[in-house]
Amino acid sequence: MKLLNRAYDHVKAKRPRLVTFPSLQIDHLYGYSKDSCPDATQRSACFDRLYAQISELRRDRFAMSSYPYLNGIGGVSALPADWFERGPRRAGQQGLIAETGWPSTALAAKSGNGTCLTVFEFSEQDSAAYLERVLADSARLGLDLVTWWSDRDLVPAQLMTNCPCSFDPTWCSVLDIFRGPAQPGAPEAQFYGEVLLKAFGSMGLRRYDGAAKPLLDSWQRARAQ
Repeated sequence: MKLLNRAYDHVKAKRPRLVTFPSLQIDHLYGYSKDSCPDATQRSACFDRLYAQISELRRDRFAMSSYPYLNGIGGVSALPADWFERGPRRAGQQGLIAETGWPSTALAAKSGNGTCLTVFEFSEQDSAAYLERVLADSARLGLDLVTWWSDRDLVPAQLMTNCPCSFDPTWCSVLDIFRGPAQPGAPEAQFYGEVLLKAFGSMGLRRYDGAAKPLLDSWQRARAQ
């Protein structure tokens, strides 16, 4: 907190009119992550407790980052109606979306016992539906900014589901780097290393080869306004 406030003060001392803010992970703030709220039945209490921790954070906007699929929200229909409204309303501040996205493929990764596990199953239609929700909420709430994770997928679609990896020697080598060496006493460390590479790999507006996805049209229509 002190470091963030000092950074804010430093920026304002040099450029007083510059809109300045940290990005707040609302999935955690609202109690949807077990890391920040182990008991899902206590989400309201967790929100109160966690908001109290950031209440003195100096900022010009309530800037939100959100990746709901990482915290058990399986689709747009399960996303609370006030998802991009709850935090700014509590703060009494103008909101914006500093960072968000949704995968457009399934994700499979090799577990410690050598079996391949499907972590989640999404499609380009799922990511497009989420973007439509993001853009609709931003228009309804008058948000200042929406930032989508990536213009283009970070990895080829094959890497997301090819398990164990065999489709391309170069990409499989990249995956090996993220998985790292086997760690005694931590059999799932390599699994989580693989998930780390893939979790944000397929949420671009375009596929890795540059081909447009369905959500690109929605993005371009919103920008044209």
